[in-house]
Amino acid sequence: MIASLAFAILFVLPLTQFSQAETNSPQGSKTTASAHLVPRCGGELNMCGYVDSNTQHLVIPRRFQIALPFREGLAAVRIAGKYGYIDASGQELIKPQFDAAGKFYQGLAEVVVGAKAGLIGQDGILQVHPQFARAIPFDLNVILVREGKWHPEGRELLPGLDNHFGFAHRRYGLYHVKTGWIIKPSLQLQVFTKDATGLVWAKQKDRNAHFGLIRSDGSWQVEPRFTHVQCLSEGIAVVATGDSQWGAVDAEGKVIVPLIYDWASYWDHGYGLAKKDGKHGLLDSTGKLIGGRFFDKVERATDKQLARVFLDGAWVSVTDEGGLIPDQRELEIILLCPGGLTLKRESNRLAVYNMDGKRINKTLFDMRSYSTNDCSAPLSVTSKGKWSFITLDGKQLHDPLKFDNVLKFSKGKAWVKMNGLWGLIDDTGAFMIKPQYEVIHHIKETYRVKKNGEEIFLDAAGKRIAQPPKYEFDPSVLLKCPGNIRIVTENGKWGMVDKNGKVMIPLQHRALSCFRQGIAWAPDPQKKAWCPIGADGHFQDNPACKTTYYPFRLSHSSPEQLSDDPFESSVLWIVAYLEYASGKRDEMPKMIHERDWRKRTTRAQ
Repeated sequence: MIASLAFAILFVLPLTQFSQAETNSPQGSKTTASAHLVPRCGGELNMCGYVDSNTQHLVIPRRFQIALPFREGLAAVRIAGKYGYIDASGQELIKPQFDAAGKFYQGLAEVVVGAKAGLIGQDGILQVHPQFARAIPFDLNVILVREGKWHPEGRELLPGLDNHFGFAHRRYGLYHVKTGWIIKPSLQLQVFTKDATGLVWAKQKDRNAHFGLIRSDGSWQVEPRFTHVQCLSEGIAVVATGDSQWGAVDAEGKVIVPLIYDWASYWDHGYGLAKKDGKHGLLDSTGKLIGGRFFDKVERATDKQLARVFLDGAWVSVTDEGGLIPDQRELEIILLCPGGLTLKRESNRLAVYNMDGKRINKTLFDMRSYSTNDCSAPLSVTSKGKWSFITLDGKQLHDPLKFDNVLKFSKGKAWVKMNGLWGLIDDTGAFMIKPQYEVIHHIKETYRVKKNGEEIFLDAAGKRIAQPPKYEFDPSVLLKCPGNIRIVTENGKWGMVDKNGKVMIPLQHRALSCFRQGIAWAPDPQKKAWCPIGADGHFQDNPACKTTYYPFRLSHSSPEQLSDDPFESSVLWIVAYLEYASGKRDEMPKMIHERDWRKRTTRAQ
């Protein structure tokens, strides 16, 4: 939010203040130079640079706190808490001055100052002053905007259309860079294309409203009529109507797949999927139903193989012209072991060949037999619910298959199940322990089994042993940070030292985190907030301080509340976490699962 007089003055100064330098390179050459550069972070401070995606060589050194992908020859980077833009040589073309920055689209990029989003050009000059919650490039000189304040929500990312930006439950409008509002925020949007090309799915934010395809000038390319819409995939977008009739439109919004199907799926490798009356069909890039009919099963094409369908009890491949030919994947090699043992696909099942290229037997095994690339031990195979093993010299240990279930071989032994009980065989198939155990669990080099309801522990050879020692977790590892950096404590205060014991952050903080993206976090008693610490060991102004900080989060869980004040609660939680790591506390602070929160809320009510 632009709340101070300083910010107010800032925006009446000449716009050129936002530009540090301009490039004389043509747009095309800039984009080509950066085409293979991808962000890569690491090192003791987890700083970021760029590597060549082909060679993996570091091209731009790791000197940025955050590095975002290149787009149109420029990439947003964070330096000392502020975002600017660099070119493919690593040169700063737009100096770091923004609190968040997005990628360029048609020469425009979204940036945030304070809590407001605006727009800059590739010369760094503001095209739209920061005044919105979001300002997403949509078409030449037109942006998608949401009013209010920008909230980083723990991350400073500004996802654009290429990230399938989530518009759900928000009201957006269309805004022209030079003339202002086209449509005030009143629309719920969904991405139509990953590029800023001036078309987006839109509907009035109403439960019963339908989606249409709106242009950047506010007119309708396709009048609202769909209840379900998807993004373009290979130039085709799946749509559905309120009576659950599915079809698809092209890049112009024209219906090319009639709205006649019970269900349809996105296009991939030239084909979409459709379903009608319980049968499955393949649709080509023009929306035509391949073979003019439906099948029991269908599979899309892959990079190396044609699409295929299940017809009259067998799989057949489909040519690009729609012709049906013998299954191209027949005799496809699934696994080839160094010694010559080979698994091949036959009639969509698994055939095993020995090192001489001969079929081991007439049995075709289920495809699920193959679940690993490990050629160091006998391979498990199954058919009609029974299991056995194939040795690396091409022998089937048990013919016919006899086991109800098996575990993979380990050090020349494998557990197998017969008649509901587990036993242990060697690599010849002979029983070392006859089936007698009801349940078996593998615990590193030991096994926990049950016999007649009694829990027993066995070693790797199947001999009974005393209960193995429980795994002892060393909590001190929680104080170790990447690059052999350690969090240390003295007199109840926390700091950080490097691998040589040199102080990086003075021992003066109530709590502390490891460096991530060039920043550590510590509570600032003056601001009553968690604030960033730079590589020099001192608090820095950017990024913004935050009320709470936690080193990790668990799905559907929240840190236990240790104070009614959110800031103080998070500090107490991290202090307990660090004290546990340093041996001063027996238990780690808790993460409370959401179901337990619900129970507490219910009791309170």
